[in-house]
Order: sequence, then structure tokens, then C-alpha cells
Amino acid sequence: GGPGFQAYRDIAAASAGQIFFLRRKNEVSEVLKFIQISVNARQVNILAAETRRTGRARYLIPVDSSLQQLIVSVSTNTSTGGNVRLLPDIRLISPNGQEFIPAVDLGSVVVMNISSPVLGWWNLEVNSPLPYSVRVKGG
Repeated sequence: GGPGFQAYRDIAAASAGQIFFLRRKNEVSEVLKFIQISVNARQVNILAAETRRTGRARYLIPVDSSLQQLIVSVSTNTSTGGNVRLLPDIRLISPNGQEFIPAVDLGSVVVMNISSPVLGWWNLEVNSPLPYSVRVKGG
């Protein structure tokens, strides 16, 4: 996106929203899956982080008995176009040590949807060569 695209980034950051950079038409159905996951449950925002840094970071995610679903999404904030993979390396680990893999992977965003998450502190590790955003919601 050009200079005017910054307004969209600012709106997404201020509203705990996300921007999706799509490279191919078939990725639209993956975004729709993410939207369906996001709107099917009454949700609360647990974490919204926007960073201009690169490299490693760790986020602790609290899960209590009120949550029946945990939705974690990580997206890069930059589109390079073409077939370059923009996604950071991520690991989501439950309090009992179980690691989760993305349900939706668009190259610039991944989404993990965990039903009946284990109570306690979850660990999200991100290693990114590009600036990124993290959104965590629960329902």
C-alpha cells in the first residue's frame, strides 16, 4: 500500500482490527473462515499488540473459566507482494505444554482457534523479520 494506506493501518491498530494482504483470489475463502470464527462467538478482546519491531517477542495470554474459545491471530503489517512469505514464526503453547498450529494461514496472517482452552497462562512466541500485530480474543 502507498502513503494513503497508513490510515487503514491506523484504524486497524486503534480498533483492534486487522488488515489482510491477499495475493491470490483463493485466499478470500480463508479470510472468510477467519471472519466466521471471529463473529460466531460473543467475544472479548484479551490482547491487541502492534509493533514496528522485528525479531523475537513473547506474549502471555490469560485464560480463565469464562472462555470457551480462544482465537489468536498474528499478521505482518507490510505487504511485499509476489510470493514472498510474510508470516512470522509463531508458537502457541498451553499451560500444560501442548503446542497449537494455525487453522488459517494466508502467508501474511495466521489464525489459531482453540475450543475449550486449558485454564492458566498461555505463551505466544513470535519471531518476525517484519513488523507485525497480534490479536487475541476469547468467547
